[in-house]
Amino acid sequence: MKLTHNGGAMVVLLPKECLVFEVEAHADLAVAAGWDTPELEEVVIDAGAVAAMDTAYFQLILAMRRSALKRDKTFRVRNPSPAMKEIADLYGLPLWQGT
Repeated sequence: MKLTHNGGAMVVLLPKECLVFEVEAHADLAVAAGWDTPELEEVVIDAGAVAAMDTAYFQLILAMRRSALKRDKTFRVRNPSPAMKEIADLYGLPLWQGT
């Protein structure tokens, strides 16, 4: 996971493998980068590189979404890869539509 600030947005670039063994470290990285600070207006998840995503990692994305929306921030997923679409469809949560 790579996090960058772009004006009032934080862009979260997801890695090729988004699996359970990375969830805790990536959650800590996002918190340390200040992804939920009041200065940010938008959280953008770029999932274009994702080749594998499991349920645990998808839950991390859902937690980030819930937290962002709770803080009145815009949350978007751009470039959803087939792997992300597959797990999102499994749970009926296509996060790139209307978020």
